[in-house]
Amino acid sequence: AVVSTQSTWASIHILRSLFGVDWEEIVQVIYAGDSAADEFAMEVLKGVAYTYKVINEDTTAITKTWANSRLQGPDAVLTMLKFLERKLSGRKIKTARQSSIASLESSKELLEVSY
Repeated sequence: AVVSTQSTWASIHILRSLFGVDWEEIVQVIYAGDSAADEFAMEVLKGVAYTYKVINEDTTAITKTWANSRLQGPDAVLTMLKFLERKLSGRKIKTARQSSIASLESSKELLEVSY
C-alpha cells in the first residue's frame, strides 16, 4: 500500500500546487477506484470529494468501502461521467465551492447504475 499512499499524497500535492492551499474550497473532486489500494485515497478524501467504489466482481458480495457510492463496473463509470457532463455543460466556472456534491448525493439513484 506504499504506492497508493504515495500517489494519494502526490495527488493532493498536485491539487494544492494547481489551486492553492484552499483547493478544497475551489475544486470539486470525484474519485472512482476499483481496488483495495484505492480505499486509502477514498478515506483521505472523505468529506472533500465524492467517491465511488467500482465493483468489478460478484455483486452479491458487499465489501466494506470508504466510498460514498458504488458503481457496477467501467460502463457505469462512463455513464456517471456522461451524466455529469450533461448536467454541468454550459455552467460557468465558480471561484467558490458550491454544494453540488450534495446535489449529486440527492441524485444518487441516477448515478448508481447496475445491470
